[in-house]
Amino acid sequence: MDCKEAEALKSILDNFNALLELCDESLQIVKDIEMKARILGVQAQMKKFDFLFGVSLGFLLLKHTDNLSKTMQKEDMCAAEAQNVTSLTLSTLKSLHNDVSFNCFLLRIIASAQEMDVNERLHIVLVMVQH
Repeated sequence: MDCKEAEALKSILDNFNALLELCDESLQIVKDIEMKARILGVQAQMKKFDFLFGVSLGFLLLKHTDNLSKTMQKEDMCAAEAQNVTSLTLSTLKSLHNDVSFNCFLLRIIASAQEMDVNERLHIVLVMVQH
């Protein structure tokens, strides 16, 4: 089994602005109305804070679980090593599950959203963070 979920999400994050630009360019070229509607739908979703937040959170979690899965699939892995690697991954994930870590994560996503011109619903998040 090949664990590529985190890589796929990272690729979306790394190419976020390029993907939005591609949507704009595609709208100029594509003639099919149904395809234009799909492109507009994808573009609208990508411009929502919820989308950026979800992709970012998914990447954060999946990079650890993908790494665990890849490590566990090694043929020479003994049970003790597997248990140790699993414990380390759980420890890492648990360390992310607190208010301080979440607030740091959220502030990074807000900064990214502002850089990427992801505005829809961002104002709601900013109000919530300030209170």
